[in-house]
Amino acid sequence: MEFILIHKPIGPLPPEALKTGLEFLKTLLASPSSVVPRGKIIAAYNARAQWLQVCIWEAPSAEALMPFLETMRGAGFDTQVIPAEKVEAAIPKWEKDLAQRL
Repeated sequence: MEFILIHKPIGPLPPEALKTGLEFLKTLLASPSSVVPRGKIIAAYNARAQWLQVCIWEAPSAEALMPFLETMRGAGFDTQVIPAEKVEAAIPKWEKDLAQRL
């Protein structure tokens, strides 16, 4: 299952926290499954000129993401979790739903 994660800092982060976060990020990118069991990062983006990061994860469940999300919260980030699927997979579901409405 795929998830879109939107990370925003809760408040200003001191340089020490930023340094720790940067080291954690390097570890995470090198080995995503060490942080989220059987997890895989599909894409990770840093918004320019904003305090915002967006990641797309493939994980067995939302529950598998919880230790990572708790770590992010402890590091001063609030994370929005959005279950996602590719549009190609969604189209048949939309068509079925639409057919039931007509």
